[in-house]
Amino acid sequence: MAPAGARLRQLAAVAVDAVSPDQLVQRTLRRTGDRLTVAGRQYELNHNVYLVGAGKAVLAMARAAEEALRPHLVRGVLSVPVGGPPPPPPPALVEVHRGAVDNLPDAAAERAAGRIAELAAGLRESDLLLVLVSGGGSALLPAPRPPLTLAAKARLTRELAARGASIQELNAVRRALSLLKGGGRGLIASGPTVAGSGAEPAPAAAAAVLGRHRLLDEPGVRQALAAAAADWERPPAAADGRVHNVLVGSNRLALEAMRAAAAADHRAELLSAEVRGDCGAVAGLLARLAARLASGRPAPLPADLAAGLAAAGIPPEAVSALRPPQPGRPLCLLLGGETTVTVMGAGRGGRNQQLALAFAVELERLWTALAPGRPPAPVALLCFGTDGADGPTDAAGAVVDGATAAAARAQQLEPQHYLADNDSYGFFARFDGGSHHVLTGPTGTNVMDVMALVVEAEGPGPASSL
Repeated sequence: MAPAGARLRQLAAVAVDAVSPDQLVQRTLRRTGDRLTVAGRQYELNHNVYLVGAGKAVLAMARAAEEALRPHLVRGVLSVPVGGPPPPPPPALVEVHRGAVDNLPDAAAERAAGRIAELAAGLRESDLLLVLVSGGGSALLPAPRPPLTLAAKARLTRELAARGASIQELNAVRRALSLLKGGGRGLIASGPTVAGSGAEPAPAAAAAVLGRHRLLDEPGVRQALAAAAADWERPPAAADGRVHNVLVGSNRLALEAMRAAAAADHRAELLSAEVRGDCGAVAGLLARLAARLASGRPAPLPADLAAGLAAAGIPPEAVSALRPPQPGRPLCLLLGGETTVTVMGAGRGGRNQQLALAFAVELERLWTALAPGRPPAPVALLCFGTDGADGPTDAAGAVVDGATAAAARAQQLEPQHYLADNDSYGFFARFDGGSHHVLTGPTGTNVMDVMALVVEAEGPGPASSL
């Protein structure tokens, strides 16, 4: 795996560099004298700018914003995670509060949210409020809707995640049960970042999610949802045109940078920036797709495989024209988004490590069934979180290939055991001395997860139902 693995790690670095928060803000905020231009809109500056932010990238974002807005910045408040890379010094006029240990809401983050709300509530009509948001904002901007307490809301979120709730479901609940997210006080935080536009009101969507996961009758939940429903009836602040949301960085931006870099020595295709669903199911779909391509099977895909990929956020048009790789020109498929893990065991890990390990196991099974005795599938997969932390671990993700599962058993490691125990971190820490782990450290940015799937030409194999 060495050449493919090294190349995949290079692509991971490219993804992180492409969404460097300070550079993204520098490209977005343009000041000429006392006039600020943001995405084509102009604002008059007169020592009237206030700044708030929450997320893993906002410290660097705030430094870039302060450079652009000097001398018009009056005051600011940021909520950032405990730990992280050595940050740039915060602007002198900006308070920095650290909280959300292990990416979970805590009392320190709740205090920071209160300071942010106080600042916003005290602004005058002539003031400008610049709100900086990045991934991790939900944990760093907790303001539970009464009568829920922070501990109760955190417990509810953990239970939803453990039961396999999707990121969309988690965000629906977070938004409905928060005083600040989803447009509350004109402020935003990740998931979703703006007032919703869906047909179903946020409280109703949250109630449906909680009902499906049998959590609707937890103490305080129905009362909080009733209060949210009353708030929902009021027009959002954005309706009067005073709130403008600008997306400066995204998962797709990182994937596009990876595609450009991979194109030098691969046929690179971006399949989706919206991958979702159970990580084990997604791993199985990708393993099946990779095995087909490696063995020379062209489109069209079997109907059940195409339908499964579509349900996982990979549209039919992205895969319908995929051609197998040619000798000397590997295929590199790029994907992004967030999957979920249903926690059944007691181990440590994260969705990226779990997906990579599940992919390795399923790829070996498919390849062995396709043609026993052949060399391992010429396939490698990178899965990593752009924030540098996959679950409550120090790893960002992992790299696997067609030989991973067999090589692990040769080292007395049984991949299926680690999968069943949700101990993907333990597996990769022990396998090959930890060399398959992706260890970036905290990156200071966060645009969800990215995957790069490299498939080399193996040659046509016997017919199968792959």
